[in-house]
This record gives sequence, C-alpha cells and structure tokens, in this order.
Amino acid sequence: MKIINYEENFFNEINTLQQSQWGEGSDTDEIFNNIENYYIKISIEENELIGVAIYHLEINNKIIPKNEFEIIKSNFNKTKNLKSNELSCFIDFIIIKDKFQGQGIGSAFLEYIINFSKENKCNFIECEAIEVYGIINSKKLLQKFNFEFQDVFENYWGKKCPNFYCKQCNKKPCVCSMNKYKKFL
Repeated sequence: MKIINYEENFFNEINTLQQSQWGEGSDTDEIFNNIENYYIKISIEENELIGVAIYHLEINNKIIPKNEFEIIKSNFNKTKNLKSNELSCFIDFIIIKDKFQGQGIGSAFLEYIINFSKENKCNFIECEAIEVYGIINSKKLLQKFNFEFQDVFENYWGKKCPNFYCKQCNKKPCVCSMNKYKKFL
C-alpha cells in the first residue's frame, strides 16, 4: 500500500467509493468542481484505489485555494493581518474500502495530514465524524490521534442535504448526526 497525490484517472473510483459508503447526493461533485481548493491523497495497492483523504486549509473558516496559500506561506512572517492561530486544516473526509479497513490506512492518512498541518503552521485540525444510531464511525481512530470531541449536531446531514439517501442510516433524508472533533497542534 502506498499513498500518492490524486491522479485524475482515479476520479470515477473515488466517486464510486464515496457513494458506496454514503450514498447518492454526497458532496464529491462540489469538491471536484473546486479542486484547486483541496488536497487529495489516495491510497493504492497494485494500482487499485483502496482509500482517499480529502482536506483543505482555512483562515477564519474560509477555504484557502492551494495557489493562494503558497503566496501566504511564502510571506507568512511578513503578513501582519494573519495570525498563526487563524490557520487550520479541515479534513473533508477519509474513506477506506470495506475490505481494507482495520489495516492502518486511516491512520496513515491521519499521520500524513497531521504532519502536513504542522509543516504549514496550522494551529489545529478539524473534522466531522458521522454518528449513526449512537455509533460514531471514526471515534477510535480520532481518539488514537488525540482529537478532542467539540460538539454534536443532530440530524445534520438530513438538514444539509435533504435529497440525500444515506447508506449509513438507510433513510432519506439522512438522520445521522455530525460530531465535530478538533486536534490542537
């Protein structure tokens, strides 16, 4: 298994993987329509996609396009209106194919994102974890990397995407809740 940068020839597989986990109507299209804003890593084994991690940087909860961040980064110490505590990384999602779960791939993605965030002077990393009928899908993984629970938003996905049929709860609209986690760096 190796982790590499996103390659366009994996687009359909990423979309299929996300829909197989979450269902139709999830937010892959928005990400790929604005790909300049996102960092995408994929995990492959023998040229088969086995997982994907998508994340982005923010200043004051506003997404920073990658090309703009390179300019900000080069002038980080000179920029008077930017404080390092305003810079954060947000993990949009990490998805691993079912047959490869529990093999350390999610941990490898998180380690990569944590190192990336530290190298780029982020103050913290945030992510959302799905809660289905009281079970949080990535709770153990997030705790392993010292992410702290921040808040829960009941029926979040159904309110955000009312036309979304969720494969986790098998409902339309989705009744899953969103748990927000944060890791301070």
